[in-house]
Amino acid sequence: MLKQVLTTSLALTSVLLGAGQSMAGSFFIDNFSSVNQTQDIVLQGPGGPPSYGVLITDSNPDLGTELTPPSSVIGGSRSLGLERFSGGNNDLSSRARVVDGTIAITNESGAASRTTLLWDGGGAGLNAAGQGNFLDKLGTSTGRFGINFSMIVGTFNATINILDSSYRPSTVSVNNLAASTTYDQFLLSDFIADNPSINLNSVRYIELVLESSAGGSVAIDSFGLYEIPEPSALAGSIFALGLGVTFLRRRQENND
Repeated sequence: MLKQVLTTSLALTSVLLGAGQSMAGSFFIDNFSSVNQTQDIVLQGPGGPPSYGVLITDSNPDLGTELTPPSSVIGGSRSLGLERFSGGNNDLSSRARVVDGTIAITNESGAASRTTLLWDGGGAGLNAAGQGNFLDKLGTSTGRFGINFSMIVGTFNATINILDSSYRPSTVSVNNLAASTTYDQFLLSDFIADNPSINLNSVRYIELVLESSAGGSVAIDSFGLYEIPEPSALAGSIFALGLGVTFLRRRQENND
């Protein structure tokens, strides 16, 4: 009996310690999964192989943008931009594609790119869409932005830019991202440190910029804002479990 109790307690403790990203109050900026929100930009020079998706062939073949109004995205719209850096070979291609719940960025070997995603309520601002109150939505000022990677090849640098309704900016960058972000990346406190006057409860827009290494590829399933539980809350839960185990151990010893 005691062994079963200890096993259950350890399992519950592990769940509590790993619960940071799933705590109440977390919400998606974008989960790339609503109907009719496919975006596809391909950039390559005239000597490249036959292309697919949306091929940009205007006066600047290294730039492309698309806007789509998916219902599940914060503010109701997402702008996608792609810039190609081909290392002197204009035939190399770069692609940014949003489809089936994922944004995928791919570059041919030797090509690098900068992908920009902007959520701004279709130009009117997130406040106009009733979505700019990040702290109210989160329920706390203790949180972080999280990028949920499902695949990453090479290296990517990420920058998150925020502008509030009074046009006060704040920027946080993280270089050489691995397959997942950790709790010390993109903290709300970092944005406040960058600009103490920023109002995170009145956000006009949020922008995510991803810069790849040559030949880099990445797939992202979601981008969101996550609550970080206070250490005291986790410690209190673990302490309560410990008391329960101690009580049951003594009861077992008395029965023996």
